[in-house]
Amino acid sequence: MYLGKNIQYLRKQRKITQERFSEQMAVSRQTVTKWEAGVPKDVLLSKASFALSKQRAFGQ
Repeated sequence: MYLGKNIQYLRKQRKITQERFSEQMAVSRQTVTKWEAGVPKDVLLSKASFALSKQRAFGQ
């Protein structure tokens, strides 16, 4: 599975919309769409990874 698909899978598993996730990441919803489509930027992608792991650790 590609990284973008993993982001999408984890986001959906946690019932988080792209809009809400984008707000948490301080990026646009369109950026999240691009990440999930496989067009990520390295710096922003590391932020996404951190946010998802933080949510996992704290059960959010």
